[in-house]
Amino acid sequence: MTQIAPCRWTESSRAPVVPGEIGGLAIPPCAVCGAPSTHRSYDGLDPNAQFNPRTGRYWSTDVAHYPPLCEAH
Repeated sequence: MTQIAPCRWTESSRAPVVPGEIGGLAIPPCAVCGAPSTHRSYDGLDPNAQFNPRTGRYWSTDVAHYPPLCEAH
């Protein structure tokens, strides 16, 4: 009979979840109000914006034009 080693990711070995963090990574504050961000959205300010004809939207290759925003923004 082969023995299987116990999983190293048990409940007791996981890092505690800290408000403002997901998986040990800090959640950046919303660029508008400072609340914890939930998403990023294109700000429309890139002078080299790309147009997607399928969606009819502009987008940027520069991640600096995607500020973190909270649920309300």
